[in-house]
Amino acid sequence: MLNSKRSEIDIIGQILDIAKEGAQKVDIYYDANLSYKQLSYYIPGLIEKDLLEIKPNSHGNNSNKIYNTTKKGNELLKNINKVSSFLK
Repeated sequence: MLNSKRSEIDIIGQILDIAKEGAQKVDIYYDANLSYKQLSYYIPGLIEKDLLEIKPNSHGNNSNKIYNTTKKGNELLKNINKVSSFLK
């Protein structure tokens, strides 16, 4: 129905979905098929809007931060999925 390029909303939804159970930046990078420039744009914006949060990893090592979708991010993800289902 729509063209094959992903919209900004599609990318945000994909990042929030990947981070639901916690993910490192490299996981988001590969699983969402993003460029480094895109990753550097979306991650800080989602954190600033309280849709994504950073948690320390289980080893206490700050170099491998874990990104988690917040409650607000999960609500947005549900709404994105709802709208997407109507467009299919």
